[in-house]
Amino acid sequence: MSEKLKYGISVINENPGAETFHELYSNSFHHIEISGLQLENEKLFKYISSSRLSVVNIRHFMDRSICAGIADQPAKIKNEFIACCTSKINKIRNNPHFNFCGISADFVLENAFDSPLFEQNKIEIIKRLAVTGLSANINFFVPVRVPSPKLLHDNYNSFIRKTMSPNVSIMLDVHPHEFPKMEEIADKLKPFKFTAGLINITYEAFAGNLLSEKLIGFLFRILRDNLYEGIVLFCPTINNNEAFCKEIARLNKCLSSVL
Repeated sequence: MSEKLKYGISVINENPGAETFHELYSNSFHHIEISGLQLENEKLFKYISSSRLSVVNIRHFMDRSICAGIADQPAKIKNEFIACCTSKINKIRNNPHFNFCGISADFVLENAFDSPLFEQNKIEIIKRLAVTGLSANINFFVPVRVPSPKLLHDNYNSFIRKTMSPNVSIMLDVHPHEFPKMEEIADKLKPFKFTAGLINITYEAFAGNLLSEKLIGFLFRILRDNLYEGIVLFCPTINNNEAFCKEIARLNKCLSSVL
């Protein structure tokens, strides 16, 4: 494994302007995450296309309310859903200046683990999406929140294996400030050692819950111990451009000291 983990930042919680992308580039952030809704923002699309930033993930690529119930729908509805996803992927891929390599959608998998038939239906949907993604070099990430009151890591890992798709993996949405003790984070991440393809570190920056150098260093040590080779995305909850730019600079300073 490389000595340094690759990292980026998520902009799903704000409406970034040109100054945000200038700040990202000047602070050595080369990977970003956006949301599916932001694809409708022509200015944002233009900023990304001209920024040379790599979009690691488009979160909520399809609406969660649709994804949650699609597995129970008739074949005709499922086919229309897959066709819509495929068309959306191809439309983005046709822009030579927009570089993206992953999408994620929340199919609320935890509701399927008690029903083998329901689980199998969801597996089939994701397998079909994975085939579309594989032909376009797109990864498909299944979101798992950590911590969670119903974190069934064996079920999630088994689900990933059952898709039998090389481009399907888990996106861990880690909320470090929700753990009473830092040591507990390692116990929750370790079971996903072989299935995690993307790590999101979410924190409520607007409320003053910032990531310290100590916490970032601790998280990175855990990931190195797990031989994680993917990208770590920092996801501060801020919806103000000026405050977001300040957080980018502060975070970059912390990372410079840790890495």
